[in-house]
Amino acid sequence: MIQFLAILAAPLLNLPVIRRIRRNHGLEHATIHMLSRKQKNLNIAGRSTSAGFYLYGNVPTAEVEAAVLTDLVPIAAYVDRGFGVYLKNSQQ
Repeated sequence: MIQFLAILAAPLLNLPVIRRIRRNHGLEHATIHMLSRKQKNLNIAGRSTSAGFYLYGNVPTAEVEAAVLTDLVPIAAYVDRGFGVYLKNSQQ
């Protein structure tokens, strides 16, 4: 049954917009992971789109920037195909 569902879903998962969202979702998770390594009991949420991802939480912009620019996630992963990183935070 699961193999049948995977075969049905494969064409949808390979659509360019879905591939971008999935890539951005991975970058979102990597960023949150790096933030959580520095800040215990981190309370943050994220939302991925085809254009990037949003983080919602009380984290200084400099910390988010440092997590995004870590060597563990190459910056090329963020700028691939015009993806931009935009930081908007009240603690700038």
